[in-house]
Amino acid sequence: MNKVAFEIGGFQIMWYAVLIMAGVILGLITVNYNVKRRKDLGVTFDDVTDAFLYAFPMAIIFARLYYVAFEWERYKGNLGEIINIRGGGLAIHGGILGAVIGVLIYKAVSKKSGRQILNMADAAAPGMILAQAVGRWGNFINQEAYGSEVNRKFIEHFPDFIQDGMFINKKFYHPTFLYESLWNLAVFAVLMYLFGKRKKNREGTVLAWYLILYSTGRFFIESLRTDSLWIGPIRTAQLASVIMFLAGLIYLIYRSRKKDEITDIISETPSPEIPGKVLEEEIKREERIHAETEIPHDMHIGEGDEIKKYEAEKEKISEIKEKRESEIPEETIVTEETTADIPVPAPSEEKRRAPKKGVVQSRGELVEPITENKVSLKDKIKASRAKSKERVITTEKRPEDNIVPEDETK
Repeated sequence: MNKVAFEIGGFQIMWYAVLIMAGVILGLITVNYNVKRRKDLGVTFDDVTDAFLYAFPMAIIFARLYYVAFEWERYKGNLGEIINIRGGGLAIHGGILGAVIGVLIYKAVSKKSGRQILNMADAAAPGMILAQAVGRWGNFINQEAYGSEVNRKFIEHFPDFIQDGMFINKKFYHPTFLYESLWNLAVFAVLMYLFGKRKKNREGTVLAWYLILYSTGRFFIESLRTDSLWIGPIRTAQLASVIMFLAGLIYLIYRSRKKDEITDIISETPSPEIPGKVLEEEIKREERIHAETEIPHDMHIGEGDEIKKYEAEKEKISEIKEKRESEIPEETIVTEETTADIPVPAPSEEKRRAPKKGVVQSRGELVEPITENKVSLKDKIKASRAKSKERVITTEKRPEDNIVPEDETK
């Protein structure tokens, strides 16, 4: 099988590199689509590409270092081959580790919040698994990442080009690259669905499902491979899959138990009040503050912090009330304007006949202001609560009020 895709000026471009870059491009297209369809992420595609410029180089470096570390006997005699990645030798788990390190560096440089980083990771997770699905076909071209030996009858279930590629050293092998590629495509479809249905305050959950689903398939497929990396008697890919699976599961449990953050902050600052006008919403706000800061009857003195908190709130309410009362003039003339929003009860017959103190009536003119009818904040509140439909406003002069002295009649 020819591993060279094409040549540029005598430099050979391998199919392995072409397929990896094709997967990367498809992944970025997917991320761009995800960011545009979810406007509530708080990130843009430019943010994602900036993070990609940190993550992708680190992913390639660590993918190679991871592979070389577990194949050291093969490379220790020829160190120059360590940097030769054209023929393969990139471990996906090392690549994931490098991508995480690159994103953390980006977070430190860009000062992005943890929530924004997790939102980017959720948008990128479907693109990552799609890139892996495409990249696995590079293993097919290099005739690597295959499984144990199989008979001809089994391999005949696959297309002819798969049979030809899996015919190595005159034997047929499991096309495990194909198994993983198909599994990754299925995971891609699931992650795209989950990302579309994800709630706004559940950042990181799509990434967690990526860790769980990919690791599940990789754990079982790895058991069929004959070229696994080992750490003692354990396959490193299976060990990494278990760790990733548990990390994703723990995060999902954590997110399911975490209560939603309360973002509705109610301002306690009262609005400026016009003398003689009592706004209904101001009264309701004061009542709510009283209800929230009232000390329960069963509270014990020993609860020092709570007592101090309630006392501080009550002092705050007293200051607000004093401030409002100070804004109301001591002498207020109750006229049509000042009583427009305050229902005033009709005076009794005796009060109507009684002479008004502080008022000298001469030719219908009000010489001295009325000092008797002071309007306090308490009276305003009571008047607003009444919500009476009919407002009695006494503005017309009554015959009883205009008493003409005997001297003038003569």
